[in-house]
Amino acid sequence: MELVDRVYQAAKELGIDLSIAELAERLMHDKRPRLEDAYVFGQTVDNERSSFEGARRMQQKSLAQTFWIINRAAAHGFPGYEAWHERLGSIVGYENIMPLPVPDSVQRRFGLNVNTFSESQSLVALAKTKSKPLWYVVSPSFHLLRAFMTVASEALRTDEKIGVYGHPGVTLPWNETVVHSQGTLVATRAKLLAVHEMQRIKDSSKTDILPPRDIIGYMDKRVLPN
Repeated sequence: MELVDRVYQAAKELGIDLSIAELAERLMHDKRPRLEDAYVFGQTVDNERSSFEGARRMQQKSLAQTFWIINRAAAHGFPGYEAWHERLGSIVGYENIMPLPVPDSVQRRFGLNVNTFSESQSLVALAKTKSKPLWYVVSPSFHLLRAFMTVASEALRTDEKIGVYGHPGVTLPWNETVVHSQGTLVATRAKLLAVHEMQRIKDSSKTDILPPRDIIGYMDKRVLPN
């Protein structure tokens, strides 16, 4: 079963707007423009290979040249910037890795915690202040939908000129049991998507994540580079 089918099934069971399956379909077949920058969402060691290999493929296809990592020390399941600089740098080149700064406003809210929302806020803040309006976001398939919806929602609230494109990491076994989410949640990737990720999307729909139709509309309005 592929990602879109899994999303549709979980949405039915959880009572989520089924247009989220259309969004997942669009995301997995998103436009692939050639951009400069890509942000690699933080992952645990169990899932980082998916994102690293996804970044390698992006570089090989000249989709992105600079890969950004949240500038945080190891904590809550994330190995930390230094470890990722070493491991991802050995794949795409150390000179192509950049630290994503965490704004004071994000640090006041989340402290040293690394999570999807704090990363999204940090990314959109950099995109706005440094005049870098076009980005890829990279994450394993089971996490990409929530990651993309979160950063797109933040872009819509902050500056609609910021265009974000999704790129999945390589697919790892869905039935493999792994550690995720702050380094404490243990489940198969299939269950992480069906239970944890989709439930988080539902729970966040009243606060941090905009409805699927809004995100689809955002995707339609993005301006491609010349």
